[in-house]
Amino acid sequence: RSERLWVIVAGLLLSGLAAGSASPSYATSVASAVDPADLGVANGMNSTLMNIGMLSGIQTLFVVLGDDRSPGAFADAYWVGAAAAAVSIIGALIVRGRVVGGDAAGAPHTFTESLLEDSLRRGG
Repeated sequence: RSERLWVIVAGLLLSGLAAGSASPSYATSVASAVDPADLGVANGMNSTLMNIGMLSGIQTLFVVLGDDRSPGAFADAYWVGAAAAAVSIIGALIVRGRVVGGDAAGAPHTFTESLLEDSLRRGG
């Protein structure tokens, strides 16, 4: 019965470590990408997107889990989550630091900065 319980424990441990180590640096990078006057909007976007991501992930794992609540079913759901995380990491590495434009002074902007500025221009 507990032959696949280690996958669940490992998934929870890795999830906690990743969230705890990534959240402060992510919030800092979002805050440093905008003007001080726009910090509230940037923080709101950050919180909203994080919540959408968490809820989407939870719902996806429950779809995979189905009606079965055995440790094996939970392990399968965590493997799907691990695959999604791997794809996300690859996407983040591709996008990270990519220069997509510049400001009026000619300073380059990363993809993340461009997304934030575009949202701020549209009013939130």
